[in-house]
Amino acid sequence: MAEEVDITTTEEGELRLKGKGVSKGKVEGTVLKSLLPLPLGDSVDLATSNIVDNESDINEEPIKERVLVFPSIKPSEQYINTLSSLKENDLAPLALISEILEETVTSDAQKAEIPALVGVDISLVEHGDDVLVSGTGGFVALKNVTMKKVASAVILSQGKVLVLKRSDDVGTYQGRWACVSGYVEKGETPDKTALREVSEEVGLERDEFKFVRKGRVIYARDKAILWAVHPFLFKAEKARITLDREHIDFKWIYPEEIGGFVTVPKLDETLRSVLLKEDL
Repeated sequence: MAEEVDITTTEEGELRLKGKGVSKGKVEGTVLKSLLPLPLGDSVDLATSNIVDNESDINEEPIKERVLVFPSIKPSEQYINTLSSLKENDLAPLALISEILEETVTSDAQKAEIPALVGVDISLVEHGDDVLVSGTGGFVALKNVTMKKVASAVILSQGKVLVLKRSDDVGTYQGRWACVSGYVEKGETPDKTALREVSEEVGLERDEFKFVRKGRVIYARDKAILWAVHPFLFKAEKARITLDREHIDFKWIYPEEIGGFVTVPKLDETLRSVLLKEDL
């Protein structure tokens, strides 16, 4: 099972993704994100700070004064104290945010006094984000991003789960497939939201389904919104489905079939968070 993502919200509403600071310092800047392992060795032009690697998704991009976000360092690269060399020429990046960093890169970041974080879920940081990075505090703060909490009710019956196709009447993800879901309203707990939505969206009475378990919170980023999805598993022996206006179709599918559907973000991960082998 994937690890729980550590996210906190300050009193000012600032979202902070926790990580491990491996090089101290605190800076603000704009994200340059690579979805591929970063060529931070001999593929960096030390005279311009440009990435020079045709296989890189940020090829020809300058890394000067950018917050670099990437999964790892490209293994084929020969690392040659790139950060220190760039720092001497005033061409260094502002900070590094990665899932993992090699010791040689970490040591060079410390030498160049460039803040660095590891262990961050980079799927929650987008290219062009304005962020504050604290290697000292071990977090990256997302600016101008709002968290919205939703409850997702996974309904299981005879080894299959219920998926619903969202109508044009909903505000987001029209035409995509989802489980029963809804915003967690002010003063309401996610479990209460899930129960309410099952009744409202598919017409099941409270005695027609039973609670099984809750899963870990799933976070999904979509532009200026960070969705915090609270999953719950319910079982229904004989599910009588009556759709509301928010949906135009429904299907009972085996969980492994979810890959064939165009869904709301991370629906597959939501299912995995609550389903066990013995359930199926």
